[in-house]
Parts: sequence; structure tokens; C-alpha cells
Amino acid sequence: MKPAAHMTKSSQSLTKTNPSPVTDLAAGVKRHRAKGRSAMTREMILRNRLEMASHNLLCYSANYLCDTPKDGMEEEHKEAAAEVEMLKA
Repeated sequence: MKPAAHMTKSSQSLTKTNPSPVTDLAAGVKRHRAKGRSAMTREMILRNRLEMASHNLLCYSANYLCDTPKDGMEEEHKEAAAEVEMLKA
């Protein structure tokens, strides 16, 4: 299917469908291996998860010390803090 003549390159890219997260992850692993690197290790996966959990904790915190939850986010803050502690161990 040829794009319409009036469509610009940027609008053409917007018409493509986005891949699912699983497909995107599989493609990332393939690119990683194609560059001569080994597959993702457990350490890489756990470090990425710790980074995400730390980000979540920061989002639910009222200050940068991450010791005080935002109003209405007490439960989410508690869960995020527990996950960070678990992953750091």
C-alpha cells in the first residue's frame, strides 16, 4: 500500500501500528544479540526492575527523600518502598 501523496514522512509513521510490549521486548533482545552481545542476564533484569520500583517510589513520595507519602498515596508508597527494599537485598 502506497502512502497518499499529501502525507508527510512524520504522519506516515503515525499511521503504523504500535507493537505490543512482548513483541517490542523480543525485538529488543534480537537487536541486543545481533550486536554481538549476550542475552539479558538476571542481573540486568533485576537492575531494570529496581530502577522502575525506585521511580515509582519517587512518584508516590512527597519529598526527594522518599520517606513521606503523598496525600492519598499511602498504600502505593508502602508497596513501592517494600519492593525497593526487596530488590536491594
